[in-house]
Amino acid sequence: MPLRSPSFAALSVAPSNPPERVGEALARATLELARLPRESALLAEERQGPPGWELRLTGRAGLLELLAARFSECGVDVAPVATGPAHFPDRVMGCEEFAVVEPVAPVEPVGRPERAIEPATAEERLGPVAVPLAEPRAGAAGLWFGLQTHLRPDGRGTVELWMRLRGAGPPGSASAVERIAPELGARGSLQGLPVAELRSIRPGGRTRREWESGAVRRFRSARPFTVRSDLVGRLLAAGVPGPAEGSAELRHTICFGASGSGKSAFLAEIARERVRAGRPSVVLDVHGSLGPELLAGLTEAERRRMVAIDPTSPFGSPGLALLRGGSGPAAELERAQLLAAFRRLGARDGEVYWGFRIDRVLDCFLALTQESGGDLRALGGLLTDPHRRELARLGTRSPTLAAFLEELPGLLRRNPEFLWPATARLGRLLLSPRLLACVAPRGPGIEPLALFAAGRSLILRLPIGEIGPEGAELLATLLLTRVFLELTRPSPPGAPPRPPVLLVLDEAHRLSPHLLADMLGEGRKFGLGVVAASQYPDRLDPQARAAAAGAANRHLLFRLPRAVARETGRWAGLDGALAETLLPSLPPGSCVEAVVGPRAPRRLRSVAPPLPADPSAWSELERRSGDEFDVEPAEGEPPEEEVRLALLRLPTPGGGSATGELRRRGWANEGTHGPELTREGERAAEALTWTGAVRESAAHRALLLGAARILARRGYLLELPRQGGFDRQMPDGRWRQLGHSATGRPQDLAAALDTARSGWAWKLFHGKDLFVEAEVSGALRPERIRHGLAKARREGAFVLFLVPDARRARRVRAALAAAGATRSETMVWTLPSAATGGA
Repeated sequence: MPLRSPSFAALSVAPSNPPERVGEALARATLELARLPRESALLAEERQGPPGWELRLTGRAGLLELLAARFSECGVDVAPVATGPAHFPDRVMGCEEFAVVEPVAPVEPVGRPERAIEPATAEERLGPVAVPLAEPRAGAAGLWFGLQTHLRPDGRGTVELWMRLRGAGPPGSASAVERIAPELGARGSLQGLPVAELRSIRPGGRTRREWESGAVRRFRSARPFTVRSDLVGRLLAAGVPGPAEGSAELRHTICFGASGSGKSAFLAEIARERVRAGRPSVVLDVHGSLGPELLAGLTEAERRRMVAIDPTSPFGSPGLALLRGGSGPAAELERAQLLAAFRRLGARDGEVYWGFRIDRVLDCFLALTQESGGDLRALGGLLTDPHRRELARLGTRSPTLAAFLEELPGLLRRNPEFLWPATARLGRLLLSPRLLACVAPRGPGIEPLALFAAGRSLILRLPIGEIGPEGAELLATLLLTRVFLELTRPSPPGAPPRPPVLLVLDEAHRLSPHLLADMLGEGRKFGLGVVAASQYPDRLDPQARAAAAGAANRHLLFRLPRAVARETGRWAGLDGALAETLLPSLPPGSCVEAVVGPRAPRRLRSVAPPLPADPSAWSELERRSGDEFDVEPAEGEPPEEEVRLALLRLPTPGGGSATGELRRRGWANEGTHGPELTREGERAAEALTWTGAVRESAAHRALLLGAARILARRGYLLELPRQGGFDRQMPDGRWRQLGHSATGRPQDLAAALDTARSGWAWKLFHGKDLFVEAEVSGALRPERIRHGLAKARREGAFVLFLVPDARRARRVRAALAAAGATRSETMVWTLPSAATGGA
């Protein structure tokens, strides 16, 4: 296609521009051109004659705009002009001449392998690729002269040049071409190109038409020059490829590109520059390679400015405590933030799977968890364990929460799935201790604002290959919601201004679209900038895609498949045909950059090649992060049976991890002589003896609590069956010699028997299961005693009667003797009604 067709545009370089700047700009444009597909081409025309010297560039409209950015960088003024034929006088018979410039030295093969070159200065790098159009000519008066240079990339990292001359003079003048030849030779064999010779072409109408239209059919019969580009890809990398944000403004940047196109190298360089400058950032790495690559090139002192959250760390990972307990406005704000994080998890495909029921359930259970000083582990227990909910109902100081828990059993009877939607929000965390540790750390959690105030950065390494896509999306959304909402909190009066924070998000489509849209739409007012990368726009949810298009003021397009190139090219304002040609052919590390704002044209951009990752440096950062925040060794949640035994056993020493769980729930603290029950712990222990019987009294519960503590101190947990009414066939308490092993394999049963026979309870209860009956007023009625004995005999169990004083003990023993009970069947314990635990 001739370069004069309507789909092309032209720029004119003013004569007032310094020649050395014009030469540098042309060299940079040539380097950019070498990285483009073969279909790209540029025509540079230098013309001299009345009224003066002029340089004009012609090419595809979008391509020309990209290359013109190099002229602006070099301080060269250009202006758009019409793409009409070159201004030459009417044909002068005998004085108009045409010639082509051909190399006479051997030309190196175009497709030769690239060779490594040591770093060089800008002048040395630009020298070998300068185009010979850098200065006006001082030809004789009345001489018209033109030099056309056609530049075409060959798709192999080099550029082919065809040059032709046109000269004209008044009648009787000497040959225009001959007069200009010495000047070309004096310019150093065309500035680094092989030595050239001029070959005349017979002038004629076809020759003139090809010149004026920019056609190259006949022109390409000549041998081209080959501009080597060994340093293409390194020239622009010498600059800073990161965003040029200042301290007062952060740009939102959106990057699109296929895998391996250079997005990660771009993100790593942005974060690396901020770490070097002591400016805080939060980096999201969902593939696991960005974090280690980011450390490459940093000194040891710079690496100490970073903290890593990595659930796969062998040293244990610090975390952000999403729920820390307490009361007052701070706790209310914390609850609101966590509720917002869970709500954002429900936003998918433009719909929000959230309703008033989930909102109310989670809000109430979060408030109950804060009252007890628990974390997300305790929240999961409340959602899944009816006994924990009953403990919370008896211990809460809020009438509203107590009323909610009182109506909850009726709701669950009518709809057993009532709590499932809320529980599902926590299910993935509760099933994975290493994920849970990142949002409910055992040690002190990271305080984001304090970290940013110290100029430090946070890396969230959440590799989907190790924790799964769902785990990565869940943690990323929860952690970044906490960071975002912390930054939106107003600073205390008199506090120094907060430093701006940059979020660097690799594979941003993994985030909740509602969260990403909020950060893009509202982040800048709170000093938050976002650099988000994804493979192509359709990977983003419509809500997030709209925010990226409307709120981001910079877009970078790396290499893209042809199927999405046309649509994605619109983000940078590229013509559809140009986008389909250009974007699929971009080499790794090259991109098209479009910045919103005045005097911000689109341009081609190069980023530094990725640095090799240093696994040892990342491992050291993980270890240092764990040590700094006192990460406790990872341990599983102790079974609920062990927690209840530890609760009943205190203040007797023992309990191990279960005692630690009591501290986390706020049921125990460290006293003078070891762990002691708190007031909440005392209420929880009393609640263990609540059976739900309609005729249950405080004295009745005190007796059961006393017996449960006696058994617990010997390692036996008394089971208290839940009774909706007074069940005459169910004991008040029950304990099995073999636990639930009787329904297991024969070898399990044999092992359980061997263990039970050596225990205290086997000898005391004659090898039988235990029924416990607490009798207060019933101790004075023999029929109640006989009924309790009959229930135990029916099941072959030993029955233990609990009474509050000696008088009732005598009445019970008399009733048992009258019923023919023996010592191998029954026993009576007298426990004070205060139920201090003694027998």
